[in-house]
Amino acid sequence: MGEAVVLVVDDEPAHLRALRRALSGIATVRCAASGAEALQAAEDGRVRLVVSDQRMDGMSGVELLEEVRSRHPATVLVLLTAYADVEALQRAINRIGIYHFLEKPWGVFELRQVVARGLERFDHDRERERLVDELRRSCSLVRKEAEYKSRLLTVLAHELGTPVHIAVNAVGLLAELPVDARARPWLEALGRAADRLARGIGQMQRGGAAGCGQIRLKRGSIDLPEVAAEMVCALRLAARDREVEVVERHAPDLRVFGDRAWLGRLVWNLLTNAMRWTPDGGRIALETDRNGEWGMLVVEDSGVGLVDEQREDLFVPFSNACGDPVLHGSGWLRFGARGLGLGLAICRNIVDLHGGEIDLESPAGVGTVCRVRLPLADPAGVCP
Repeated sequence: MGEAVVLVVDDEPAHLRALRRALSGIATVRCAASGAEALQAAEDGRVRLVVSDQRMDGMSGVELLEEVRSRHPATVLVLLTAYADVEALQRAINRIGIYHFLEKPWGVFELRQVVARGLERFDHDRERERLVDELRRSCSLVRKEAEYKSRLLTVLAHELGTPVHIAVNAVGLLAELPVDARARPWLEALGRAADRLARGIGQMQRGGAAGCGQIRLKRGSIDLPEVAAEMVCALRLAARDREVEVVERHAPDLRVFGDRAWLGRLVWNLLTNAMRWTPDGGRIALETDRNGEWGMLVVEDSGVGLVDEQREDLFVPFSNACGDPVLHGSGWLRFGARGLGLGLAICRNIVDLHGGEIDLESPAGVGTVCRVRLPLADPAGVCP
């Protein structure tokens, strides 16, 4: 970081020489006999610490240090005073932010100690600024990479969406035609595969939109129990081959301020996530209720829960909460099926955009409880 330069200021030549001698060996010492001379000596920006006497002709020590602070904010400031000048000290401490003050006559050991520690503080502050800048650059890079991945998801979903849509329609048409019995199982398998691919692409589209900030809400007064009940009904139909009990309990007249379609997607993601990780014979419970100024949505299951390393990044896109990323696939609602790892990340984005909160508890082997808080709508349908 270069040599340590200390500037000492005193309008008494003998005091100035004493200061230079006292600080020899600690740093390179520059001397100035007035405030104006001191400002000129510090102009090159190499001075790390200034020791100034308070009572000087033309410019007081406090006035000098205040000017140094305005020109060189990082410089460490030390004030010497032989008078009980309380007002000046208060101004120096509160307004200028001096590092230390010493009463005259000062002791050599004390002065050297204060200056040495002041120079250490200068170095520490510079290192802290360097680390903060490095962290800021790293965060910016991470954000750019996340935005790039989200844009890539959106582009991939768009490019794949059209041919997959055509394939799904073609399979549907073929299923209505007379087909050789030997080909029927393959046609059915192709239909299931096409449906899985379409669902995966849909999730990629939603994940990309959320990551790029492209979700646009159409807000209004929404009957949360009604939305939740619709999603429970759809889940029971989609998972009719699963032996998992799904129960629900809803508070009457519960309305939140939000977007009906995206809130439906939120509930659906939470329910399907619970279904995938609850074995047959288990139970999923959905509840809507009020809690103060919040509308509450709680999804609880008796599934397998998560181990510690899986809970660390639950709401991060493509997290390991769904298991080994190598095993990710567009699975449906069978127990242990792995999705793309986007469902909970999309949930977090939806809740954040609604001004709500989401948290999840999932002890290993116990099950999972996800709680969502959403702002209530007043009777006029306006967010309070």
